[in-house]
Amino acid sequence: ARFTPDGRFALTASADESTAVWHLETGDRIGLRAEDKRGRQPWLSSNHPGAKLFTKCANCHALDAQAATRSGPHFEGLWGRRVGAVEGYNYSRALRNKSFTWNEKTLFELFDKGPDKFLPGTKMPVQRVPDKERLADLVDYLRVLTGSAGQ
Repeated sequence: ARFTPDGRFALTASADESTAVWHLETGDRIGLRAEDKRGRQPWLSSNHPGAKLFTKCANCHALDAQAATRSGPHFEGLWGRRVGAVEGYNYSRALRNKSFTWNEKTLFELFDKGPDKFLPGTKMPVQRVPDKERLADLVDYLRVLTGSAGQ
């Protein structure tokens, strides 16, 4: 543990990189632990074959709208959502001028071609999955996390 200069608070960290601040007089935890701000992370314990690839997506995209904002828009409701539709996110002109919805076909094409080819002018860095089986696993995992089998 580390202590604040005034000796009133302790900061602790765990092996999973979560942190907590403790008020030493009362023993109360103050605020949220860092892991609470990241939101749900089901891919960390998932056996789905697309979960490991999804960890790269999670670097820039939160799963839930309530999680801390990241460099990309959140994925809540992604499956079946119109491109460029997350309120408050500053999309590139490339996405603001499109009108398709995210689904198996569009997500497969995004990662097969790469964002730079599928959406020229996008802010998304180049992310390609050339192996079609692994790409199908990733797209299916995105569906599992953000949509339903019926969509």
